[in-house]
Amino acid sequence: MLDARHNTTRTRNFLVGFRFTGIDEVSASQFEQQFGPLPRGDGTFFPVRKERAQDAPKASDLIKTTGSTILHLSDIHFGVDFGFPARPAPGKTPLLESIERDLRDDPPGLIVVSGDITSRADANVLQDQGLRFLRALSDALKVPKECFVIVPGNHDIALNDYRPTDYSHETAFNLFTKEFFGREMTCPELRRYQLTNGRSIEFLAINSVRLRHKSERQFGYVQWRLYEDALRRSQRNPDDFRIAVLHHHLVPASREESVDPNYPEAGVSVTLDAGTVVEGLQTNGFQLALHGHQHVPAITRIDRGSVVDGTMRLSEKGGLVVLAAGSAGATRLSDEMRDNSYNVIKLLDKGYSVEAKRFNPGRAPEKLYRAAFD
Repeated sequence: MLDARHNTTRTRNFLVGFRFTGIDEVSASQFEQQFGPLPRGDGTFFPVRKERAQDAPKASDLIKTTGSTILHLSDIHFGVDFGFPARPAPGKTPLLESIERDLRDDPPGLIVVSGDITSRADANVLQDQGLRFLRALSDALKVPKECFVIVPGNHDIALNDYRPTDYSHETAFNLFTKEFFGREMTCPELRRYQLTNGRSIEFLAINSVRLRHKSERQFGYVQWRLYEDALRRSQRNPDDFRIAVLHHHLVPASREESVDPNYPEAGVSVTLDAGTVVEGLQTNGFQLALHGHQHVPAITRIDRGSVVDGTMRLSEKGGLVVLAAGSAGATRLSDEMRDNSYNVIKLLDKGYSVEAKRFNPGRAPEKLYRAAFD
């Protein structure tokens, strides 16, 4: 923030209070005439947690992992859309058993869950089936809970009961993550990990299920300003490989959008402020973004330019790779991907590889495609 009186740059934040002597209602045209275009979204109000987790890891802390591989799951959809049996049956394998069999010889060191753990934002399903599955997955693959990164999806938060003044519509999901991690999660949250091959990575967990307006609930919205402030305050290690995780798309995963009349809440995939998010991630040195949402696995590389001192500048590292996961458990699948799927990301001594696995209750996971990046 520039202080014009002293021509210096402020480097500290200060708490400021305001005393209102009156509030007058004006028409949209009067507002635009005096102040410019109408503001969008509910950016005046932000949720404030009553309790802050004292044991939350600082961005500078390094959490040691037991491997150098990331399992990326998304859109499990426990509840009415879940398609895997609870117990083994002829030609039917439970989801946990399929994943454990596939990865038992090379278990991951980290597990990312990019939203839609439930089908209908049912708090009981989230606390029962969702919590039980993730705990069992942690035990089966021997991945400690602090090595999970979990973000909400549009089916995890009850948007029909959206309350922008206190964010109480997020209570069920916050209780779920508190039960799983044993502490209250902060938002935004940066976490750093030390892999067994010596590389360090940093995750930024993003909630893309904020609403800009009730009429836009079928879209994702991040409100990047919240994350920009958190990144600016954190001390970045230039050697870290930075990964962002959110639920909604930054670019389309499907080749052509189609609106499903039976699923209007996710008729269009791309996040409303995707351009701002992509620019922000690139500016802050993020190389990979993971998401789910429309059940189509895909990989896209973006190199979005930003203007600095009158010059359009592109990324020095080739841009941002956006990795979409398909659905790990739903029956409602896309015509472009009729099986369930998940991603396995291997962080190599230099660069990384991505392998998408396809499977279903009657078919063991096998390679869909593989890609390598320097």
